[in-house]
Amino acid sequence: MKDWFDNSAKTIALFCRMYINVKRDLPIRNSEMGVIIFVDKYDGDVTLNAITEFLKTSKPSVTVKIRALVEKEYVYKKYSKVDKRSYTLHLTPKAKHLVGLTDNDYYKLIDALSNGMGEDNFLQLIHLMEFANNVLNEYY
Repeated sequence: MKDWFDNSAKTIALFCRMYINVKRDLPIRNSEMGVIIFVDKYDGDVTLNAITEFLKTSKPSVTVKIRALVEKEYVYKKYSKVDKRSYTLHLTPKAKHLVGLTDNDYYKLIDALSNGMGEDNFLQLIHLMEFANNVLNEYY
């Protein structure tokens, strides 16, 4: 049983490393890129709470990422006229350009999985990953 468990952990770790390393030459950290992609793909106003909930991490951690992205001129804050403390995040042209460059790399990996596994196996993988995410979501 221990061998099966250890092999499972190694397999998951390898998959995660290969997916994360799709685009290595980013000018920003992978975690910051995750925020940019979220802002780009999210329907609606992107707030600190929306990012925190999606990334399943703490507000201070997300605040650090946002601060870095603002300093590097990838995002800007648009403050509420009603509550001057709250804001929404928006991408700068620099960030939109970066998303355009990386989208192809990330989608190539998904395309390689889909083509290599076949549609049925790939859809089963996605279904199982969604199920696993829901199980893990209970711990966050």
